[in-house]
Amino acid sequence: MTELAENKDTAQTAEPQGIGGWLILVAIGVVMGPIVLLVTTLPLLFDLLAIENWNVLTNPNSKSYIPYFVELVTGEMLANALMFIASLWLAVLFFTKHRWFARVYISYVLASALILVIDTYLVSIVLPDMPIWDEETVRGFFRSAIAICIWVPYMLVSRRVKNTFVR
Repeated sequence: MTELAENKDTAQTAEPQGIGGWLILVAIGVVMGPIVLLVTTLPLLFDLLAIENWNVLTNPNSKSYIPYFVELVTGEMLANALMFIASLWLAVLFFTKHRWFARVYISYVLASALILVIDTYLVSIVLPDMPIWDEETVRGFFRSAIAICIWVPYMLVSRRVKNTFVR
């Protein structure tokens, strides 16, 4: 009977667990996520909110006035702030090996893609003359699609993920 229990314990420890394998790539993404959000969002925000730029774009008496621009920028900044907070929470869940990590990660990846789609649509309405399918937007869509196609199934079926995130 003890031999059977020893074999069972050996089989359990033989399964992958801990931060290793493909999960290292997820770790890099989780660590870099908040940093990338800050590095890409803050300069745009500072440029946009420079007093002269903001007044020209948001003053109805200005030649360069853009209706609903304030609402668009406010929505984008709110979405970026929420994604930043979510990315920090994701990092905490990852490094504490919390059992919610996989679900939150999947939600984060799907939310990122949904926000990108909604933002692109709203920009096309508020700024109809702006080319929507620029290189940055296309890259963002590809990144989101790849993340969904690779990491969502990985989080759902990986034995390492199931064995690592148990707290």
